[in-house]
Amino acid sequence: MMRGSGRFVPQFGRSGISRKLITAANEGCLSSLSQIHHALQKNPEFCTVDVVKLVFKHLDPAPLAQIQPWDSEGNRPYSDRAVKCLALLADVSVAAVKNPVLKDFAAGELVAAVDGVCQWLNHYFGSVRPSSRIFMAILDWDHSGWEYLLVVARLLQPYGSDVDDEECQGS
Repeated sequence: MMRGSGRFVPQFGRSGISRKLITAANEGCLSSLSQIHHALQKNPEFCTVDVVKLVFKHLDPAPLAQIQPWDSEGNRPYSDRAVKCLALLADVSVAAVKNPVLKDFAAGELVAAVDGVCQWLNHYFGSVRPSSRIFMAILDWDHSGWEYLLVVARLLQPYGSDVDDEECQGS
């Protein structure tokens, strides 16, 4: 949330990410997605199953097929949310290393969403064609798979931070 001087005021505390923040992020609020990203970078233990669900929700590839060209104004909200969620995947991967329940859940979600993740990556990188095999390597939880995901997420962070965080209703 932005206040007066444009200073970022996070909606998370010692106990984690608020239900209100997760709800706003689920509804597509870019500011809320950014706040969750900042919270997870400060404390990966704030990552929950609900956070993982919202990340993969916004990586649904359906908008890519429905709206052409991909960089049209109509596709902009979907693209902005997806790039933030691609960057959030790195935060989920860090949290999953120390949380076996979250790790198992995230693995299942990744298997179900791997095509969408690849399509969104292709959307941003154009000629780079990530394959499902790369993401399936992540499921082995080997160092190289996570390292690849972290590199991709770091590459996307500048794109995600260029997206203006609008004020969300009720924030």
